[in-house]
Parts: sequence; C-alpha cells; structure tokens
Amino acid sequence: MIVAPLLARSQKLAAWIEREVHDFPAPASLRTRCAGPCFVVAQEHHQAIIHLLNQQHPMHASAFALVRLVYESLVRGLWLQHCASEEQLRSFSCGGQPPKVPTLLAAIRKTPGYSSGQLTVVYERSWDAMCAYTHTGAQQVQRWNTCAAIEPNYSEAEVAEVLRCTGTFALISLLGLSAVAGNEALAQRALAKSQEWVQ
Repeated sequence: MIVAPLLARSQKLAAWIEREVHDFPAPASLRTRCAGPCFVVAQEHHQAIIHLLNQQHPMHASAFALVRLVYESLVRGLWLQHCASEEQLRSFSCGGQPPKVPTLLAAIRKTPGYSSGQLTVVYERSWDAMCAYTHTGAQQVQRWNTCAAIEPNYSEAEVAEVLRCTGTFALISLLGLSAVAGNEALAQRALAKSQEWVQ
C-alpha cells in the first residue's frame, strides 16, 4: 500500500508549512495583500485534500476536485507577486478578473526562478483533467463506476499523484510567501523541504 505512508508524510508536510507561516511578518503593501492570501489559500486547500483522504471512508471526489484550486491559487499568487502591474493589482483588489491561466503562466515564466516552465508543463498535461474533476466531468464520473455498482474507484496511484503534486504546490506557495515577506531564511527552509519532499 503506497497511500498510507504518503498520507502520513503529507500530514507532516502540511503541519510543517502551517508552523512556518504562523504569525510571520510581511510588508503591508497592496501586492502583499493580494498575493499573500492566494498562497495561504493554496496551502489551506492542500490541508483540506489531506483531511478528505484521511477518513475511514475517504472523500475522493472532493479531494480530487480541489487539485485545480490549489494549482490556480498558486499561479494567481505568483502572478500577483511577481508580474501584475499596479493597475492590475488595484483592479484585482476591487474584484476584477485576472488574465486567464495561460497568460499568467507566460508572465510567470519570465520571472527569475520560474523560467523552467514546469508550471506550464503541469497546465499542458493536467489542466483538462483538473477541470474535469472540479466540474464533475468524465474523469470524475469514471471513477465512480465499477463493474458491479456506482461506488468510488480511485486507484492508489491516482491518490498518490494528488498527494505528491499538491504537496509540491503547497511548498511552492511557501516560496511565494517567503518572497512576499522578503524572508530569505524561510525561502531556504522551503527549498530544503522541497528537495526532501521529492525524494
């Protein structure tokens, strides 16, 4: 069984992230007030996924539906932190819509530290599936069918993938928060934890 130990690791990771961000100081700028909550929301969704999967009867559908929300919160936070103009920040803070995800990703890719385009690769490979799980598309419906009944039919490999990728997104969001706060020590701890997480 691969899920139980990974779920335990995920719980420890989420608890570690929560301790790192508890009561940390950040400048009170509009950019911070827009980007910071996106990163924290990504982390909260990550915690919710772990909670939903760590039940006697796991709530797979809801956990899988949150994967897109973790990713989208992270991408919006990175764009607001590193790329948005002052006008775009003001618009967003007053309820305006940010650009679509591909536009956000193109801008983020021009940011030092994000030029590898890994977040774009995730989008290209997984966005349709993430949307299908969130909006009860074919992938979600297929995983509620077995030969005998309408019941959960999520594989351990799929659950493990959700835990791994959302753990990575949560760690990137912690890096985003370290940039918001100008906290190099936090960034170094987050990078070290990221290397540990992928092993």
